[in-house]
Amino acid sequence: MHLVGSWATEVEIQAAADCLGVNIFTFFNGRWLQYSCRDRTFSNQGLYVANTNGNHYETVVCVQQPQTHMCYGYCKVKSSFSDGYNLRWKNDDASATIHSLKLNTLLETEVTCRPAKEEAHVSENICCSKGKYSFSKYLKTQRTSTYKLKYHVLYKENQKVVRNRFYRENVLHREIKKAQIKRKYRSNILYKEKVKELSITKYKENVSHKEKVKELSKIKYEDVLHKEKKKDESKRKYRENASHKEKLKALSKIKYEDVSHKEKKKDESKRKYRENAAHKEKLKALNKRKYRLNQLHKNAKKVMSKSKYHSTAEHKKQVKELVNLKRHQIKVKMQEFDFVIEKFLDKVEEGPHYVCGCCNRLLFKHQVLKCKWDYYKKSRLLAEIAEKCISDEYLHKCKEDCIVPCPLLETA
Repeated sequence: MHLVGSWATEVEIQAAADCLGVNIFTFFNGRWLQYSCRDRTFSNQGLYVANTNGNHYETVVCVQQPQTHMCYGYCKVKSSFSDGYNLRWKNDDASATIHSLKLNTLLETEVTCRPAKEEAHVSENICCSKGKYSFSKYLKTQRTSTYKLKYHVLYKENQKVVRNRFYRENVLHREIKKAQIKRKYRSNILYKEKVKELSITKYKENVSHKEKVKELSKIKYEDVLHKEKKKDESKRKYRENASHKEKLKALSKIKYEDVSHKEKKKDESKRKYRENAAHKEKLKALNKRKYRLNQLHKNAKKVMSKSKYHSTAEHKKQVKELVNLKRHQIKVKMQEFDFVIEKFLDKVEEGPHYVCGCCNRLLFKHQVLKCKWDYYKKSRLLAEIAEKCISDEYLHKCKEDCIVPCPLLETA
């Protein structure tokens, strides 16, 4: 480059674009070639040169501005130029008329943008003196503000496109930005809440985005570790967040009305009860406890059991067979001393806590029956006998010093 007769190649042009922070355009073989700045761009304007004879570059001083319908006005000096640009050497003899042509272009733009009824007012604001034009303060301010706004919008959009393209194409830059965003999301609470709100809003309003997120979530859920992690988070949130718990219950009840979903959940529950021993024992314990403590549930189960027993012949036969089998097994096992001891220890495990209403003795649970006062009120004679023979003098009655829940509550 420092020698006479040598010219710039693509390497030097690209280096110049990176160094100056602008895009450089070269006109060759009837088309423009762009050398984009790979670092930070300082302006959305560019440098324009024309490749002459394949061994020389001339500066292009006039081009049409991007995304506009006007240029600097130099191209109107000579109408014979058809290349869409002017070179510096071609404009030496036209410097006297450049200024007036540029002002005429701006004047035409300003006047044509206004309504017809304001043209007279605009004409009065423009003064002509010896072929030189000057604008009023009103037009200068309006033109300046319009150009600033247009330049700001175009520059902002251009920078956004450049940043997005650079983010997509540069893998290292993309990973660095992701790490920065994650670190900021973890450390900055306000930023975290803002991102969450934006994400929730976009998920609700943007249908295509919602479907895309669902598909990605399903694909990611196939990973076993991620699946277990999400399950644990869901269970913890269900236990700790009361409003979330009630919301899920309501949604589950609504969804359970669907017949296909209902049958599917029943099959899953039955399969889990058969295959998972721990789950089976847990359900049994919960059902026994609920049957013992919840009187409404107990009565409902009794009614259902009786109704099913009398209405379904197959169920009735199955229950009888199970009862007979159980009795036979107990009868056989009663011949074994260890089984007898085991049954005895089970019976005397709790107590004696139960008070007999007739003899006032403390007995074990299997030695007493619950006294039903309503049964003795069926006739006057039975009521008189019950009043004389049955007493609740030693029956336990909860007081303020009782432990909650009271362990003797069942004996009352």
